[in-house]
Amino acid sequence: MFRLCYTCCVGKRSGDDPAVVSFIAAAQSFCGLLEAKTRRSKPHFLKQVLSATVALYGAGLQLPNVRPDPGFKPLGAWFEENKGLPIGEQIKQNPKIQERSRRQQLIRRSIILSLGGELRYQKVFDPFQDQEPVTTTVSDDLEDIYCDVKEGLLAMGGSGRVSASTVWEWKFGLESHWGRHAVSVINALHSRYFST
Repeated sequence: MFRLCYTCCVGKRSGDDPAVVSFIAAAQSFCGLLEAKTRRSKPHFLKQVLSATVALYGAGLQLPNVRPDPGFKPLGAWFEENKGLPIGEQIKQNPKIQERSRRQQLIRRSIILSLGGELRYQKVFDPFQDQEPVTTTVSDDLEDIYCDVKEGLLAMGGSGRVSASTVWEWKFGLESHWGRHAVSVINALHSRYFST
C-alpha cells in the first residue's frame, strides 16, 4: 500500500487517496508493460499497450487537485530557463536531464522492438483549430508518456510515499503533455489494432 503525504487544495489531510492509489497501479502497469523483456506477438502487444494507455489516462482524470510542496521546482521550469543551451550542454549541466535522456533511449529501443518499428501516423494538435496534421510516431508518444509518469514513480523510491509535488506533476502532465500524447496514441493504436 502507498502512503500519501500531501494535503489537498481544500486543506484536509489525505492518508490513502483511492484515486492516487489507482493511478499508481495504472502507471506501474503501463511502465512495466513497456519495460518487459519478454516479447509478445505484435497484435497482442498492441492490445495490451492500448488497454494500459486507456487505463492510465482514465486514472489520471481522477487525480485530485493538490498544491505542490513549498519550494518545488518542476523539471520543465529548468528546461524553460535553459532552452537556449544546446541539448548536449543541458544534459551535462543537469543530472536529472542525463538520467531522463538515458531512460528515454532505453525505453525507446524497447518500444520499437515490441512494435516492430516506430509506427508513423498523422496527428492534429488542436482539433478545434484549422491546422495541418503533423507526422509523429507511436513510439515517440509512448516514450513521452512513460518518461513523464516514470519520474513520479521513481520519486517515490522504496518508501511508497507520494509527495504532493509528484501528484501535482502527474496531473499537470495529464493536462499539458503526457495526456495529449495519450489521447493521440490511443487513436493511433485503436486504428492499428483493429485494422490488423
